[in-house]
Amino acid sequence: MRGEQTGVLEGAGLPIPYREAGEGQPVLIFPTGAGALFDEMATALATRYRVLVLDVPTTSATTHDVAENLSRALARIGVESFSVIGVSRGATTALAQAVYTPEKVQRVILVSPARTLAQDPELGARLNDIKAPTLVLVGTRDRSGSREVGHLFREKIPTCHLLFIYEAGHAIIADRQEACLAPIGEFLEQGEGFIVFHDSQMIHP
Repeated sequence: MRGEQTGVLEGAGLPIPYREAGEGQPVLIFPTGAGALFDEMATALATRYRVLVLDVPTTSATTHDVAENLSRALARIGVESFSVIGVSRGATTALAQAVYTPEKVQRVILVSPARTLAQDPELGARLNDIKAPTLVLVGTRDRSGSREVGHLFREKIPTCHLLFIYEAGHAIIADRQEACLAPIGEFLEQGEGFIVFHDSQMIHP
């Protein structure tokens, strides 16, 4: 595994700090903030993938502009296509990449998605345009509204799987790391071949 590196992407004046590790197919992680929670996810995935954890700043730019600028900036460091993982509020940024740069996005994974799409009605109205296979993970003890958001995504996104992780709250990776990383890894490998036989499935211990 290639060691961790840091850098800054420049996209139309929008500086985006990032951390990178690993080799292979690129996986972008959009966290909701800094901390060991995201380091653990990135470290685990970097054993098989080229993982970039991006700190996308809050700006006056639209999600459309951010997605297109980020895509161009990534191309300059050799990342032409990628999968995206959005954690909590980072789910909106991940969805924006899938909606506005669909030719670039291979898989979409949303972990404990927050209720942020109400602030971006255009993006919310285009969920059914997402072409990439999508996986949503929500903890059974999550009372933040992620459950309702997950059901919305399951209804609106054409190829979307919704999994509930038993005994996990909103900090789902911290609560049940292995139970989350196993389906994430499987989904990154299989994409459309990843099958949930019901509308949702619960992952038990």
